Amino acid sequence: MVCVLHAISSIAVMGAHYGLGWDEAVYLSQINGHVPAGLFTAPRSRGMTLVAAPVTLLTSSLVLLRVWLSLVTAVFMYLGFRLWLRLVDGYVVPLAALLFSLLWTTVYYGFQAMPNLYVALIAVPLTALVVAYLRDPSRRWRLAWIAACMGAMALVRPSDALYVTGALLVAVLAFRTAAIRARLLLAGVVAAGFA
Repeated sequence: MVCVLHAISSIAVMGAHYGLGWDEAVYLSQINGHVPAGLFTAPRSRGMTLVAAPVTLLTSSLVLLRVWLSLVTAVFMYLGFRLWLRLVDGYVVPLAALLFSLLWTTVYYGFQAMPNLYVALIAVPLTALVVAYLRDPSRRWRLAWIAACMGAMALVRPSDALYVTGALLVAVLAFRTAAIRARLLLAGVVAAGFA
């Protein structure tokens, strides 16, 4: 329910016809046959271009793009917070998702082709996977998902992914209840995923 409300909130508050900002226009123009590509400078990354591609390749409709991005962020939110349901009991996870979805930045960026919210929405499941692996290192399949999340975050915005990588590496190495071998393996996977 929280994720459905999130999908609706940006469109309801900001309006489906909310105009493109400069950064959005640059991201969207990279894989859009309807407009020439804008100047793609070094701090940008291709992640947002790929997220918007299913719409921008077919049409230049701003309303369709806003609806698509609202749905994508709602699905990311659902998948990310769902992983926490196995780690935390009770109402904590839905409440956390609700509080996160009520932030003005979440509402504001919820339907925009900007990497800010996507970094956060990838960090949520990434952190849950790291915690789950540290609790039970025998489930090594989680390492592949951790690497995939790190890679996706770096694809969306490498500079923000660097901060998340640093924080996760410190947390992983400081977590004393898991064996040092498991922690070093996890740290290597986090770093490799970012790379």
